[in-house]
Amino acid sequence: MTPQEAKNAVLLLCRERGFESVRVAAAGPTAHGAFFREWLKRGYHGSMDWLERAPEFREDIRVRYPWVRSFVMLALDYAPLLPEDLPEDSVLPRVARYARAQDYHEVYKPRLLDLERAMKRLTPGTQALWYQDTGPFLERELAARAGLGWQGKHTLLIDPQSGSWKLLALVATSLELEPDEPASDHCGTCTACLDACPTRAFPEPFVLDARRCISYLTIEHDGPIAPEFREAMGGWLFGCDICQEVCPWNRKAAPAFAQAPEGLETLTLHKVLALKPEHLERRIEGTALERAGTSRLVRNAAIVAGNLRDTALVPALEKAARHAEPWVREAVYWALMRMGSFEAYAAISRAQRHEWDDDLRETIIAYLQRGTGHLQ
Repeated sequence: MTPQEAKNAVLLLCRERGFESVRVAAAGPTAHGAFFREWLKRGYHGSMDWLERAPEFREDIRVRYPWVRSFVMLALDYAPLLPEDLPEDSVLPRVARYARAQDYHEVYKPRLLDLERAMKRLTPGTQALWYQDTGPFLERELAARAGLGWQGKHTLLIDPQSGSWKLLALVATSLELEPDEPASDHCGTCTACLDACPTRAFPEPFVLDARRCISYLTIEHDGPIAPEFREAMGGWLFGCDICQEVCPWNRKAAPAFAQAPEGLETLTLHKVLALKPEHLERRIEGTALERAGTSRLVRNAAIVAGNLRDTALVPALEKAARHAEPWVREAVYWALMRMGSFEAYAAISRAQRHEWDDDLRETIIAYLQRGTGHLQ
């Protein structure tokens, strides 16, 4: 088969499996190798240490798989719902839109595996491997090279027809496929995404400091969240969509609705704080929230509760004050102290009796010694 004939055959296989947004990029060294190494050197990846492993694979996958000739790049839309579209009893507080349905890895895995197998059958000896978030690839650069869109100033891929509410997947193959033309940048002078970020996670256009990103802080980061970021987190329990919500290109996104799993659809802030870990695990099973784990979710929920200052959450916070992790309890005490109510003051006073961490105990005592004059 010629490269164009092979490409036509692959595109047909993709469409037969429901993949409509498909483009092809030729294998080769990345144009952003030096940038990626500098990004790691600055520590912008935070605690995501896996990004440091074998960077030469990310710069050119042929170091690991010398047989790769082409990348079949796939863009997968997810539901661009607005907060006001959500039912009143939906997840409270906010959860990134891609995570409001069943975990996309499980949704697309069977179709991607089937596509890989079908591509291997095209010609004798054809090799192929599918990946989604798990391999040593700079997916967004490859997607831009293939013409699926361009990397916006918020570093996410933007499709000129439908915006950035997209997930990416790929199949690396030994087939020589006719490549598509790369996409050109259409952000222009717009800085809406950079200006809207409440934690100033973009030190410059097209550069993300993950250590300041709400998505990173709520999902990947273990331990306490720095006080400077807590108010800026607002109501985000898991992830953040702010930089995408303000992007003008997302006005073109077609409405889409994904049914949330029952356990997630009824998961309120109160329940995140008050449920036993094993019960919370069952609630988030099969969703992207599993990535954060129960301890991080409770920590996040406590910070959101502190931002809301809703005294109705005091009983749930008091239950969370018995959490095994000291950094979770610290977030709970921070939230209670921000409530500024007699109920919250009383809850902290009771928590002081069983707090075993010396630093946290001193924090509580210092707060209690300030007296009740400031209470509502």
